[in-house]
Amino acid sequence: MDWFITDEEIRAEVERLNAEDLWSDDEDDNRRPVGRDESTLLQEICSDDEDNLLENDDNQDDEFEVLVEDEVPQPDLHSDTGDRNFILGKDEETIWTDTPLLPNRSSRVPARNLITHLPGAKGTARTAENELDFFMLFITNEMVEKIVLHTNVKIAEMAENYTTPQSFTVPTNERELKALFGLLFFSGVLRKSNLKLDDLYSRKYGPPIFRAVMSKQRLEFLLSSLRFDSITTRVERNKTDKFAAFREIWDEFELTTFQLL
Repeated sequence: MDWFITDEEIRAEVERLNAEDLWSDDEDDNRRPVGRDESTLLQEICSDDEDNLLENDDNQDDEFEVLVEDEVPQPDLHSDTGDRNFILGKDEETIWTDTPLLPNRSSRVPARNLITHLPGAKGTARTAENELDFFMLFITNEMVEKIVLHTNVKIAEMAENYTTPQSFTVPTNERELKALFGLLFFSGVLRKSNLKLDDLYSRKYGPPIFRAVMSKQRLEFLLSSLRFDSITTRVERNKTDKFAAFREIWDEFELTTFQLL
């Protein structure tokens, strides 16, 4: 496609297309020369007084002039085109522009083209400043607190299985749980979510961030003790809801996501 940037190029191309449209009929009219015999015959037919000729009510020239002047507005070639972009169509004749040449100010804009709101973040998302802020819009602090509460119940139960206290069996908190979610999320970003923990914590091949955040034993223990609901009422809730173990957190996640749309 050919791009027309300057005003001179646009005006020259529009004038060329208008000239081709106005004179296309005359160029296609292949009139052959009138011979001598035909000329004599025409003179005999038209030898009568010119006043006796019938007037033609269907004056095509007049209709053409009215159509051009009244119904087909001509583009203003001297209008400001500094903020307008032009492109020649595939047919090598049609010129497209991102701004109408002759906008019809009396017509209404279709409802589907009306912008009712500006695109961008909504509500609390407008105050987010970094990746963690955006992540917490979906996994809120209230959701994390509930997960910590139910997880600590399971941690206390599992800690009883060890005869001696272990450093990796201590209760967790909101900060550590967010770090755990960050490691799981980061493993997906690195496309290493299918690797074993031994590979993730390898000093030779594993990403250093995993070893810097928490030990492998602590990560394994937290993953095995992670809970999202109260274990004391789960049996009763399972009778009517097979998704009871994650239902409360899931409903809150759906609500927060819907509010951001």
